[in-house]
Amino acid sequence: MKRLYEVNETIFAADNGKLFEAKIIKIQELGDIFKYFIHYNGWARKYDTWIDDNLIAKKDDNKAIEKLREHAKSIWIPAAKKNKGSALKLGKSKQVVDIVEEPEAEDKATSSSSSSAANPVEGVTLDRKKIRRALLLKDIAEQEDCLYSSRIEIPFNLKTHLVDEWSLITKDCKRLLVLPKESSITVRGLVEDFLESKAHKLGESDPVINEYKELLAGLLTQFDKALPTILLYRQERDQYDALIKKFEKSTIDIYGAEHLIRFFMRLPKLLTGLVIPQGDAAKIIAKFVEFLKFISKESDKYLNVTQYLTADEAMTHIQKMEISRSPRKRKRPSKYDDEDDE
Repeated sequence: MKRLYEVNETIFAADNGKLFEAKIIKIQELGDIFKYFIHYNGWARKYDTWIDDNLIAKKDDNKAIEKLREHAKSIWIPAAKKNKGSALKLGKSKQVVDIVEEPEAEDKATSSSSSSAANPVEGVTLDRKKIRRALLLKDIAEQEDCLYSSRIEIPFNLKTHLVDEWSLITKDCKRLLVLPKESSITVRGLVEDFLESKAHKLGESDPVINEYKELLAGLLTQFDKALPTILLYRQERDQYDALIKKFEKSTIDIYGAEHLIRFFMRLPKLLTGLVIPQGDAAKIIAKFVEFLKFISKESDKYLNVTQYLTADEAMTHIQKMEISRSPRKRKRPSKYDDEDDE
């Protein structure tokens, strides 16, 4: 499929039933599908977002703009509140396009990934304020788990990703994450990157590094056990079965940060079943929080909402993948691996 737009090109983008003038910041290719990261001209950068090419139109193509406006209205679900909008005149054609409503006060305080700007998947219109509020007020951990849930703080941008992901997978669009992940951004790869960063800061010989390695080795084991039982949406089960059958790998070499965040949301419930001395619990939680902050800081590398295809496309992706080498159990090479197996 030929790419129709270029970086830095000014276009019109559909969102909430209206058209907005925007600029393409970057482009990502997913097979024969293109995703565009856009900035809405005159709006704060927190509203920058990914969008499909069928939700944008060239600025000088009045026919395409009219078609896009009709499409935007057809997929828009009106909100309960209505604000007065302004209008934009398109050059000399005097064609008027509905555009730019003022964001509500609560939206002004949100991050870019939780804004009310266009969602990167066609046909998805989310009441993000309600979803976000529900997610923040109601942790997955139950009331009796407050000992740990109040202390394992999930960074806001990671919680926001959970909201977006839940909508992509469970709502009408029925998307699935593209799997397996590249080795550098799998759960194992993420853990190794974190350990390398700690070794760089503390020094490889620092005994604290071994504490991190032991703790995260246990986390990898528990993640592998937990994923098929408590970390999957029902829409993901067929994909899981296909992945395990074809690649015969551990889940830590297939899945990535998306499911690891889900694991941390479930972790308070898991920890309450263990007898952990108070002093040790504080150290464990502090290390987990530090690990989550690392994921949050590097979220551009490990999380991407454009990596979701329709269920059929995601399953076809698995079928087309070639197994270039026999199944392996060894880790990705790392100078911080233990020299001897015990």
